[in-house]
Amino acid sequence: MVNDPDSNDTHDFSVRRNAPPVMSNTTPATTTVKTNYENIRTFSVDVADANSDTLTYTWTLNGIASIYLADSTTGSGTQAIFSPDASLLGTHTIQVVADDGTETAVESWTVTVNYFSNECNNLSAGEICTLVGGPGIGSGLIPGTDDKFIKVYPTDVEDDGNGNLFIADIRSHVVWFHNRSNADVTVLSRVVPAGQIVAVVGNGATGYGTDGASNNNYQLYNPFSIAWDPVNGRLFIANYSLHRVVTVNSDGSAHHYVCSGSSANNASVHIEGGAASANACRFPSGIAYDSVNQRLFVAAYDQHYIKYFDVSDADPANWLSYMLVGQSNAGGSVVGGAADGATGPGLTAAQSNRPWALDVGPNETYTAQVLVVLIRIGKLFLFKFGA
Repeated sequence: MVNDPDSNDTHDFSVRRNAPPVMSNTTPATTTVKTNYENIRTFSVDVADANSDTLTYTWTLNGIASIYLADSTTGSGTQAIFSPDASLLGTHTIQVVADDGTETAVESWTVTVNYFSNECNNLSAGEICTLVGGPGIGSGLIPGTDDKFIKVYPTDVEDDGNGNLFIADIRSHVVWFHNRSNADVTVLSRVVPAGQIVAVVGNGATGYGTDGASNNNYQLYNPFSIAWDPVNGRLFIANYSLHRVVTVNSDGSAHHYVCSGSSANNASVHIEGGAASANACRFPSGIAYDSVNQRLFVAAYDQHYIKYFDVSDADPANWLSYMLVGQSNAGGSVVGGAADGATGPGLTAAQSNRPWALDVGPNETYTAQVLVVLIRIGKLFLFKFGA
């Protein structure tokens, strides 16, 4: 108001106090973030302005706009999708600024991009994760493009009859399936996407697998050799360090139908025509399957014999065991050597010395089978048997 001796004048001013933008509901909630270089992460904030000012948002990576951040406005604020690659390995700062034209609000995250899995990057107190060495390193990848990330130590490879491969991995204690086709394949109840390699049996931990457990819930211990039964859709696995052959049925369940797990070498574990589950197979190094006669051959490396198992009966309890090569002494123990002789058990039977790998062929469509045995000492023998 202005006054003079004769009059006065008054003017009212409207003053608005600016309220700055306010951020809330920050995602991720923690300002320190770790992420795998192939993982896409969303960063977001809700923003409110008491004056209902129009807000503008600016997202930056290490202080500048980046092709690795795709930002957009949401109903309650703003978000940015972070899509890193291997060139961003290391630590960075992601920041968002909300501006009402007068004042600003800022949120930032310190982001470390690394090779670790999301499980390892997001551990809670008391949790553990596998950094290297397990089936998680490589399972589900595509060998043609991700070869440097797949860790496989193969000791045996078996074709499924369609060009796809089962691979025994003695170091990771799993059996892989490499789907080499252009379509998804279901095997042992697992769907394996086209082109991928997936651990279908075993989980990377050594142990005594529980009878009846399925796929990755079943533990293997140095799976050395494998044999595929295409007719019944089942896989046989020589579980080397546990002296067993594991049968994985088409539904993915694993069972102890063949070999007792005993390391003994005497008449009580070499019962001719005895139950398959009661006969020993110490350190089974090689197995082969005759699909015509439904016979499974097993080489016991450490005790110098080769057995075959009749697995033709629908009930595994009726599967039977027979000695193919394994000269025994008077006490019933098998003795190694290089003597010629008849197939089967007995004092004058043929001998083998640390049989290592087996293959059945090429005449498996005939009654008389030809079993090819690769002997550790460097000799190759052909054993004919049958009618």
